[in-house]
Amino acid sequence: MTKFLELGEYEGGYKDHKAQLFRFTTKKPGFPEMVELFSILPEYPLKKLSRETPVHFDEEASLSALLLDEDYYQLLMRERQEIDGYSVLSNRGLIVFKAKAWLDMKARVEQGEHGLSKKIKKHLNDITRLTGLLHDDDKLANLEVSETLKNDMKQFIELLSLDIQSIPQNEDIFLSKEEVFEILQHFLTA
Repeated sequence: MTKFLELGEYEGGYKDHKAQLFRFTTKKPGFPEMVELFSILPEYPLKKLSRETPVHFDEEASLSALLLDEDYYQLLMRERQEIDGYSVLSNRGLIVFKAKAWLDMKARVEQGEHGLSKKIKKHLNDITRLTGLLHDDDKLANLEVSETLKNDMKQFIELLSLDIQSIPQNEDIFLSKEEVFEILQHFLTA
């Protein structure tokens, strides 16, 4: 993994002056723009409860991965696809992950956290674009998910229904706000 990150000239991000070692980006042609590392809770005890866990590939690397609960980890494993030798999450899998991140950020704002509005808008913009890329056999209604994920998506749809006008529209989004909402809503018919 570390060799791949070096070859692709990937850089990690920073948050609150701390390195984020689970998300990496590059502008180098021929490499995915972003790499994110995910993990389920390891079988060994962690020093502190966090949303990240250390990942050990070799002696020199110091990486981490975002922790997923078992339901989201299973979705990640079921919805991964190999494209040009890279393991990527399907569009419909990405929609569910981004909806969960959107929900989590909205909850953090409700609890008084500031500075998340751009990220909330970006996630909804990503969800809208990804919804437009779904093909007939790729619809959310065909997605096999747990009750936990269904409940998360139901909560996402309910919150979004209160403000359908927040669904973005621009030149690279080919569906109307109503069409996007209808496709997302069909997730619940599964």
